[in-house]
Amino acid sequence: MKKTLLDKASGLQFEWDDEVWQFFESYDAHTDVRGAAAKGLSCIDIIGIHQERRIFLIEAKNFKNRLPEEVVQIEQRLLKDDREVIPIAEEFLQNVKDSLLFLHFYSARLQQDSWGQCKSFLTNSDKEIFVVLWLELDIAYPNIPKGRISLVKEIIRSTIVKKLRWLTSESKVLVAGFSETLPDVEVKIVQY
Repeated sequence: MKKTLLDKASGLQFEWDDEVWQFFESYDAHTDVRGAAAKGLSCIDIIGIHQERRIFLIEAKNFKNRLPEEVVQIEQRLLKDDREVIPIAEEFLQNVKDSLLFLHFYSARLQQDSWGQCKSFLTNSDKEIFVVLWLELDIAYPNIPKGRISLVKEIIRSTIVKKLRWLTSESKVLVAGFSETLPDVEVKIVQY
């Protein structure tokens, strides 16, 4: 059966098949996770278990059709700064680390069985961990010419891959958007 989840912050709607996704929830909006956020953790937006052997940690960002005054901030988050750091990649990495921290330490204190199920992926080598930055972008920005967006996304992805080698393989790090897909999931922009 098809189900939907609206990530309100990004305006992205995820539709998935609950026969192949055993778990697909808004992670950062969950009561347990919001409690951890009060302790300083900032977690990814969505967590899902696909075919009982893959866990997906998904951060959803929608930078399409923004006001001109927002475009400057978007570019600053997408491009390397003076320290050779890509802010959107660093934000994503911190959210992944905080999400794993929550699963490892806080989930043991909570009653929801699904957190324990998610935590099992951290210690079971037969399971696969995917990290996904779902990034909706315009085709160009003032300082990113048309045709260069895919290069920007690849630079962001390679930054994430380097820093998450301890967690997952390169093939399991995705920087996706409208033209890409997740298994058995459709993503739509429903609000800006």
